[in-house]
Amino acid sequence: MLDRFELLSLIGGTLIVMMVVNRIAKRLRGGKLPPGSVVVDNPLPESGSPPPVTRWSLVGLAFAIGSGLCFSIFTLIACIFNFWIFIPAFLFINLPVWLNWVGIVSGWVIDAWNLAAMYYNVNFTLAFKRIKGKYVLATGGPYKWVRHPVYAAGCVFAISIFLVTEFWPLLLGIIFWGAVHAQAIEEENLMRKTFGEAYENYYNKTGRFFPKLTRKVP
Repeated sequence: MLDRFELLSLIGGTLIVMMVVNRIAKRLRGGKLPPGSVVVDNPLPESGSPPPVTRWSLVGLAFAIGSGLCFSIFTLIACIFNFWIFIPAFLFINLPVWLNWVGIVSGWVIDAWNLAAMYYNVNFTLAFKRIKGKYVLATGGPYKWVRHPVYAAGCVFAISIFLVTEFWPLLLGIIFWGAVHAQAIEEENLMRKTFGEAYENYYNKTGRFFPKLTRKVP
């Protein structure tokens, strides 16, 4: 496992860079819609449906996606105050250093992916939220290939943090990936109600979490 100073510099430095780059990306975009945005002034009548969130899906999203982010912040605190010794050793698995670095590099890739998603999606959330009275669907950047790039990255991020910290309970989040899948399907149904044929065409060209190898012709 990497020592606490390496973890502090790598994870802490990544978070700082993420915040700085995010601010720069927002400033560059300004009030303009990013490339690939589909705007609907008059959405379909069914678009007034409430957000497709249930108690189960919230719990699933928190564990499957939030666990990696929460433990990365916990890791920073543990490194700063050096209280790793208070965490039971059986919660860690010894991994080769090269796997630690695989986790670090994959985490950097995921961070860049999320920043791109934030740039191309003006909400960084579901498109049913309105921007100045209009509905905006992101289809550029990562959204050109997958419909839920943030969910996909969030699930993989927990594995990256496990490879870095060797804290195996992070892998338990895999159990809740089914909730993420169910949530994604419900969101897609709502998008159909909001964007109609425009979303159906987009749906046929993209994958849910991974790019499609072949695309349907609308």
